[in-house]
Parts: sequence; structure tokens; C-alpha cells
Amino acid sequence: MSRTGIVPTVAPGAATAPGTASGQAGDAATARPAVDRCPGILRLHDAGDGGLARVRVPGGRLSRRTLTTLADATRLGNGLAELTSRASVQVRGLPADAAAPLVALLAAGELLPSRAHDRVRNVLASPLAGRVPGALGAAHGSLGDFTAASAHGSLGDVAAASAHGSLLPTDALVAQLDAALCADPALAALPGRFLFALDDGAGFVDVAASDVALVAEPIARVPGRSAGADPRDAGGGDRAAGATAGARFRLHLAAIPTTLTVEPGDAVPLLLRTALTFLTLRAELAPTAWHVADLPDGAAALAAALTTALAHASSGRSLVQETSDRPLLAPGALIQADGRVAITALPPLARLDTRQLDGLSELLVAHGLDDARLSTARTITVPDIEADRADAVAAGLRALGLVTTPDSGWRGLTACSGAGACRRALVDVRAAAAVRATQRGPQAPAEHWSACPRRCGMKRDVAVGIVAGDDTLLMTRAGVARGEATDVEHALELLTTTDERPAA
Repeated sequence: MSRTGIVPTVAPGAATAPGTASGQAGDAATARPAVDRCPGILRLHDAGDGGLARVRVPGGRLSRRTLTTLADATRLGNGLAELTSRASVQVRGLPADAAAPLVALLAAGELLPSRAHDRVRNVLASPLAGRVPGALGAAHGSLGDFTAASAHGSLGDVAAASAHGSLLPTDALVAQLDAALCADPALAALPGRFLFALDDGAGFVDVAASDVALVAEPIARVPGRSAGADPRDAGGGDRAAGATAGARFRLHLAAIPTTLTVEPGDAVPLLLRTALTFLTLRAELAPTAWHVADLPDGAAALAAALTTALAHASSGRSLVQETSDRPLLAPGALIQADGRVAITALPPLARLDTRQLDGLSELLVAHGLDDARLSTARTITVPDIEADRADAVAAGLRALGLVTTPDSGWRGLTACSGAGACRRALVDVRAAAAVRATQRGPQAPAEHWSACPRRCGMKRDVAVGIVAGDDTLLMTRAGVARGEATDVEHALELLTTTDERPAA
């Protein structure tokens, strides 16, 4: 192959539904086993560097205790943990004799409340749930763009918001959902890839990746009714005096909105009923379905079984939705609606070692903070920081090797586990990504490196993808093949050329 540029290839289909290999999710499901191979705590994956345990973290919330527990878990392995694109944690390098001690450790440390439900506690929520002010709009696309940092790293005055801000709190709902999931033996049958999501209305949750989601949205004000005259008005004050009368959750199935809305008090029962209905349809119609979209007629079938309907014309078969307008978490800080500060940090290539996990727990203790929160962008957010402690917390995160400002080449750059950690790896993508971190600017599009055609960890709509094959590296844009490189050096060269090219 010539090294003069990208060699055009035939573009495959558009970016696909989560968990599928083609745009026809239902067709793909017929060729797969009924039980997926997603690892958990009880079911380890045999990786190139030893056993791998995937620890579910509902809502991405890690308390001081659970951070310490994860640090202890890495001591059983090779000292490394990874953040996943579903806001979970993977513990790597576990020897065969670590399986039983790991289960005992995580169960005692509040990370395995039910062995039967180990792999089904898949719940996404915003790390900033209930905290985002609704003033500035989300046009800039990331929290970090609003950060004002001085040369010595002070956070300074920070302001950020999404289009609505947070409309409804979801922290308590995540905890209630997790407890209810673990309390129902029938729900232990959910596939390990089945995903719940709760979006507080600020838009920081990747609803497009979910099977069942509740998304907060404002209720239109009834003309002539004064603010606060109805108990549904959320909190009175400025919000109740605006153009809405509080908020409700709308049910989304396979990322498609339905006509069904509920009050917060009915949110968890609806999610449970939806999951049980999915299991019923799965048993009757598609025993190998892992996702709502895998059912015959997909979301439409599940909506009909729930006596609701999709909110727009659709076959219910496609999960794919444009997410370019969704605000994304980036390193930086946010002044919360209550005046406190939330700081988002990025561990390069989503890896944390034992020292960093212990350090995060110690940092929370030192500043009287409750938890740190993971996101699908593989970030860590520390919320509810008193303003006079924000600089110290940011300094502590930087001392642990985490990125806290948005002007880093690591922002939006990800890679799979790669050579040495995966037997399928064809190239050392993590070393290549480290080179790219020195080349990319702060506004570079999201980029993922995959060491083999399985594309592990690659988001369906990632702007730039590099996928290693037997002889070449496939270059993709928004999931569509755009060309090939002969080797890693060539891929880096082509990417650098593209970085320097003016946008079309």
C-alpha cells in the first residue's frame, strides 16, 4: 500500500446499535447465544494479563469505602483497574487463586450486594445529577469549556450549564433501582448487556446506549395557573416562575422516546415493570435477545406490551441516534446549582492503579466528601466541594496523575487494553495513543484505538477510529470506513495530517 495518503475503501453501513454487529439488531440476535459473555465478579474473563473482573457501579458512584475496596481488589491482581464506557470498573491481572478472595472482598465492600444479580446492575446516571444549573445552554458541548484556570492551576470562577440544567434529582432513584433489582430473583435473568439509564434532564447521560431509560423533561405551564399552585411544581423559586410547571420522566425504549411519562415516585416501579416485560417477550419471541432492539419489532413491541407507543413513527428496530448535540463531560469544573463545585478529572486511557485508587479515597476523606462518580466518558467527577476547597481538591487530583483541565491531548482519547493485556491484540495501541496525546489539540474530535477488529471499548459514534487488522489499520470517521494505514507509524502520520487540515 502506498504511504502517500489514505487508500479509499468501501464504506460499511452506518454506526450500529449497541451490542450488535450490523444495523439489523434483530437479525444479529438470532446468531448469538442466549447468555452473553460479559464478565462480572463471579465470571472472570481470561485476558492476556490474567483474569479480568468487571465490577458494576450503578450510577457510577464510588464512595470512600468502595474506592478503598477497589484498591484492595487491584492488590489481588496486577495493580491496575480500568474505567469502562458503561461507567463500570475492571480489575485486571487476577491469578486463578484470586477468584474466591475477590468475591469475598467485593461483597464485604458493598460492591456485590447480590451474587445472583452480579452482571445485571447496569445503571447509567449523570455524575452531576441534580446539580447542573440551567442558564448558559449546552452549545459549547463540554463542561471543561467553561473552566477558567490560571497558569498555576487554580480553578478560578467557573460556570457551566446544559440546555435545561438538572430538572429532577436521580441519585436516590439509582439507589432504589439497584436495591429493587437485587431484591427480585426474576430480574437476575436479564442479559449482562441490558442497560438502564436515568437522565436528570441536563443531557449528560448516554441515553442512546440504553435499553430502558427515563429522561426528565419540563412540563409545559398551564396558562393562567400561578407558579407553585400545583404540587408538581418543582421547588418553586426561579424554576417555578418560568415557562414550565416542574418536570416528569419520559420512558425511552432502545433510545426511542415513548408517549409514557411518570412522576418521580413512579419511576422505579416503571423501570422494573419494563424490564420484566422485556424478559417475558424475550422468552416468547427471541430467547437470544440481549437488547430491546433484538426483539422482533424492537422498541415498538415492548411499548405495545406496556400499553404505550413510540412518540414518533419508527419500526423500533434502530437504536442509533445522533448524539453530537449531547453535552459531554470533559476535565474541568462546574459551579453547581447550590453554589458548591464539582470537578471532573480524566485518568489517561482510563487506567487507575492501586496508589491512585487509595489516593482518591484519601482525598475524599481529607475534604469531607462523600463520593466520586464515573461517567461513560471514562471520567471521574468529585461533586459537592465547598468553593474554598476546590483548588485544593483539584491539586490533589493532579498530584494523582489525573487531568483536570480541558486543554489536554488526552481529552477524548481512548484505547482498548491492547498488547500485553489481550491475546487478540495485533498492535500496541496504548503506546500509539500516548503518542497521539502529544499531537492532539484541545478541540480534537473523540478518537479510539482498537488493537483488533473486535473494536472493544469503541463507542458506536466515535468521531475517529483506528482499528488494527492482520495487515493494515482501518481508519474510520463516525463509524464509517474512510481508508487504511500500513502500520501504526503510518496511521499516526495520517492522523497528524488530518489534524492540520482545515475543517470542510
